[in-house]
Amino acid sequence: MRIKEAMKTSVKTITADRPLDEAADLMKRFGIQHLVVMEHGAVVGILSDGDIARHEGRGLVGTAMTRGVITVDVDDLISRAANVMRGKSIECLVVTHGTKLAGVITTNDLLEIMGQTGHRERMVLRDRGRRHSRARS
Repeated sequence: MRIKEAMKTSVKTITADRPLDEAADLMKRFGIQHLVVMEHGAVVGILSDGDIARHEGRGLVGTAMTRGVITVDVDDLISRAANVMRGKSIECLVVTHGTKLAGVITTNDLLEIMGQTGHRERMVLRDRGRRHSRARS
């Protein structure tokens, strides 16, 4: 499965010069834990609710955000996203298409996929068991 099939395309962004309390309000309003920080159409950082908490909600986004954002491409496999998140101990990746912001993918997105995949696998195994038991009858 490709990242483009699992990512969220409705990405909330903010600029580095905005106050952290405004960022916190945005996160709360939309029920999200990360904002992508943009300047002049380019991704310059990512801000998490943990970043805001560490700065006690005071200051500007630019002082609290993580710079050097790790990105993945829309056409990468979701296994790449999972391995990057695990290797870097992060919960969110910015997804790009070329140099443009295309979305985000989070650990919750990956867990949702795993849950759906597990359900499909259980259904297949259950159906196989039924076929085998009918064949024996």
